[in-house]
Amino acid sequence: MPADKPHPADSQSDDDISWVFDDNHTLDLIIADKSWAKFIDDDLHKDVKQLVLFVSGLLENSGFSASMRWTNDAEMKALNRQFREKDKATNVLSFPNDFHNQIEGRDDSLYLGDLAFGYETMAKEASDMGITVAAHMRHLIIHGLLHLIGCDHEDEEDATEMEGLEIAALSVIGVENPYQGALL
Repeated sequence: MPADKPHPADSQSDDDISWVFDDNHTLDLIIADKSWAKFIDDDLHKDVKQLVLFVSGLLENSGFSASMRWTNDAEMKALNRQFREKDKATNVLSFPNDFHNQIEGRDDSLYLGDLAFGYETMAKEASDMGITVAAHMRHLIIHGLLHLIGCDHEDEEDATEMEGLEIAALSVIGVENPYQGALL
């Protein structure tokens, strides 16, 4: 495994991992639930790099950073209740930073914000759709990153645009269209 990516499989507590891509993009991963450990591997690292570069191209920016918290449904339910007033677990939550107000032309990276992922919900969704957890993770990673840069799916036009971006990004890493025949 690359030196910047210790394996968290035997952890009993949060493990922090920083993935730095091309010295311009950084993702901080917090493994809060060790159910995720087997999925945080070299293949994910390689694929996430491509997803990060895809998002960077949309921003026309030299770099950015974000954090990803890999947790469980109990924590996701608490976060969803606290920040969205919805008393249920969910697969991914995004907490965008207000980067649109940062000074343009700065040399340093933009901090896009934070993402949180719930294991049990994501694993159940993957099973229900007949896909691997690894493929669903990649879909929800790009979904979350797109939310951090301002994409949304509140209306049909925005949803169609966001889904198109997701499909394009996932095709780069060999993940099939998650909306084709899906019940999302």
